[in-house]
Amino acid sequence: MLQIGANDGLINDPICKLIRKGQWQGVLIEPQKLVFDTYLKPLYKNYSKIKLYNQAIGKQNATEKLYVISFSASRWATGLASFVRSSIEGKIADGYVAKCIQKYNEKAPSSTEAYIATQEVDCVTFEHIFKSSAVSKIDLLQIDTEGFDFEIIKMFPFDQMKPALISFESERLSAEDMKACEVYLKKMGYNVSPIERDSVAVLM
Repeated sequence: MLQIGANDGLINDPICKLIRKGQWQGVLIEPQKLVFDTYLKPLYKNYSKIKLYNQAIGKQNATEKLYVISFSASRWATGLASFVRSSIEGKIADGYVAKCIQKYNEKAPSSTEAYIATQEVDCVTFEHIFKSSAVSKIDLLQIDTEGFDFEIIKMFPFDQMKPALISFESERLSAEDMKACEVYLKKMGYNVSPIERDSVAVLM
């Protein structure tokens, strides 16, 4: 199992209970250092079969800018972190951020333009992760990267291995990107089906 965008590993995580109860073997990747150190590492500290990486997936091993909510480290805020600035802008525009500010009594900047900040995060390639974690086979590829999911899928080395199942957050993809993603995955040998806010690709 390989999970990209693990966040705190618990809230709104579709596979957390399966990993912990089933003693799954796998790799979890989360680029936000505060989230990684405060929540993800403690959650899986006693799970020897789970390897954790405080990094993001990229086209090359390099440092990239991650867009984040500037004024909060609450779960609702860290869950919006994305390499796609427009993904956060969309949640500001549709009122979601304003609702969270009110619900959780957050202190926000007076201007919505100041709601978004950047963090420098380390990015590594899939090949780097496979080599460092000694992964030779993946049954499940789980992706939740707030609008960056199709880019992650395009980076995956399908010529080296093909996960039996790919689950990704399709809700944040534009209709055009979602269509392109379906076409791309079908070319890779997958049948794609939507399931609420996500989509699942099954190897045929």
